[in-house]
Amino acid sequence: MGKKKKSPLFGQSVPQDCAYCYHNGGPADRPACTLRLPGPGENCRSYLYNPLLRTPRPSPPLRTDFDPEDFKL
Repeated sequence: MGKKKKSPLFGQSVPQDCAYCYHNGGPADRPACTLRLPGPGENCRSYLYNPLLRTPRPSPPLRTDFDPEDFKL
């Protein structure tokens, strides 16, 4: 059997952002490149996307407007 093609976690086009770079050595609000490369907003040839640095979206609110009729069989 053939190997299954791996697909990126967050789609094909993740924008280049120093906050998500593998070489980021600072907090998300103040990224600091450990390679001392160009600052945020500039092109970086050593950019390597790290999905573990992304913060997940907040979960949607739970529905709480149930009636007692909803729980009857």
